[in-house]
Amino acid sequence: DMQKKNKLNLLVVGEALLLLAVTLGILAWFSHKALRQEAMHDAEQTLEGTVQNIDNILLSVEQSTGNFYYDLQEHLDDPERMFTYSRKLVECNPNIVGCAIAFKPGCYPGKDLFMTYVHRKSSAPDGNTDLMTSDAFADRPYTEQAWFTEPMKTGWTGWIDPLKGTDTENEPMVAFCLPFNDKNNQRVGVLSVDVSINQLSKIILAAKPSENGYSVLLAHNGSYIVHPDKDKLSNPAVFSQKEQNVDPSEIEAAKAMVAGESGMKEFRRGNHD
Repeated sequence: DMQKKNKLNLLVVGEALLLLAVTLGILAWFSHKALRQEAMHDAEQTLEGTVQNIDNILLSVEQSTGNFYYDLQEHLDDPERMFTYSRKLVECNPNIVGCAIAFKPGCYPGKDLFMTYVHRKSSAPDGNTDLMTSDAFADRPYTEQAWFTEPMKTGWTGWIDPLKGTDTENEPMVAFCLPFNDKNNQRVGVLSVDVSINQLSKIILAAKPSENGYSVLLAHNGSYIVHPDKDKLSNPAVFSQKEQNVDPSEIEAAKAMVAGESGMKEFRRGNHD
């Protein structure tokens, strides 16, 4: 009887230990799930705040440009006034680093090409900013540059992919382009305002969605605008990086981001999920 009782006690203890192990496992699973959900929530909040910050900058630039748009159209017969518009646009919004107003060839008698360009040179110690005025932008005629040719050809208004290399001057930038018409409703020029990518980089790289995470900014074509690994900035679009051993899941994630999707998507980078 004592032997049966000991066996019974061991069985009860064994079942209790098994129940305890299962209970602890369930609690650990729920705890891990809760921590994961909390981490995902914190990451989403961080990213939403960063997106809102960037949106506010870009929206303020669009609004500032729109504020000058109609008055500019009423004074197209005064080309010298365009220098004033360019300067005022840069002065009125600290997010704008440059403003160009360019006209189709032959728009003004005696002027084949006519453009006004004002940009920030440097920040002085007293908080003021030196402005430089020019009648050209970068090393090529503006009639060969995408920020002018595309809006003139199609009437398209919006943000173009980053200007780099020969398409810009001192630093990479993104530009908001707004074509305008004369009183006969004929398209005659483009108003373009620039935002520094360095400014956007500071905001995006400061956003840490997790301890080991980081934020990036992609252009419409999938190329990196902002990335903590500077080598990525000189690479072609992430969609064409298969030959560089990029995991297909990363390409799919990039496509989802460019398509404007939001949420969580698992993908591999190197040996990490």
